[in-house]
Amino acid sequence: MIYRGFYITGCPDSGIEREDKNGKPVICNGFFYQVFTDEDMRFEIDNFCGAVGFELPDDSVENAEMFAREMVDCQYKEYSRISDELTMGGVRL
Repeated sequence: MIYRGFYITGCPDSGIEREDKNGKPVICNGFFYQVFTDEDMRFEIDNFCGAVGFELPDDSVENAEMFAREMVDCQYKEYSRISDELTMGGVRL
């Protein structure tokens, strides 16, 4: 998926660790995401997970994509700064 100029991949993940209401660790299903600056996906600038029952209400593709977009929106300034640092005069380092 391309969003706000960044290339985002997401794949199902069944080993995401979170804490329940009592502070006990639980292993959840969800998605693992990677954010890249380029379409060849050589320059990864971030990765994160979304767990069902925590960040995601369910394991639907629609909610997984919405969560990825929300994360990019939250980190957009930082992602743009990193992307600019990787690019000098339009040439990737």
